Amino acid sequence: MTFDEPRLGLRERKKLATRRAIVAEAVALLEDVEWEAITVEMLTRRLDISQATFFRYYPTKDAVLREVALDSYRLMNTWLVEELDTDDPVPARLRRFFHRLDVDLVRPGLEMCGVLARTGAMDPIKQPELRDEYRRTFGLLAALVAEGQRRGEIGDDFTPEEQAQFLEGMAIRIIEEWAIHLPEPHDGGLRLQRMVDFHLAAVPPKDRR
Repeated sequence: MTFDEPRLGLRERKKLATRRAIVAEAVALLEDVEWEAITVEMLTRRLDISQATFFRYYPTKDAVLREVALDSYRLMNTWLVEELDTDDPVPARLRRFFHRLDVDLVRPGLEMCGVLARTGAMDPIKQPELRDEYRRTFGLLAALVAEGQRRGEIGDDFTPEEQAQFLEGMAIRIIEEWAIHLPEPHDGGLRLQRMVDFHLAAVPPKDRR
């Protein structure tokens, strides 16, 4: 989460800690129990909190998933801002961003990614409260592509928004299939990198054609 913790008061920090503990416990439970079988009672018993306390933070069990989705968008936004602040070649930055998506977000939480895929909890079309963070993610990715075009590192036959939409759409599909083992169990991290390679090969700068 992207909270400015030093500015939070003691009560707010305790609330934030409780919210994080609930999310962390839900993620941990997925190692042994399917999401559909997890209950609020199971979570509260393991956390040693009352159900009233749980519902004070999350109105339903599925609201925890939306918190995970928001955190995921915020983390991706942090990474994209960092990439926009560097001066490395943009193709290298794109590869690095999707590598971080693999090793720091998707791979450690593959079970949760499967739940998000099955429930649509990370889909901004189905979850309006995600749209602001999603728009920022998309805008930052498009800005990175636009920088690559200005530097003559990425072709401009397609707009930054069109290229960002392709990369985003393909990444979502790869991650969802990886998380639910379609068409069979496989390592989706390699496919994410191949996706970036494919895209960059399809939009070379004019002087490299």
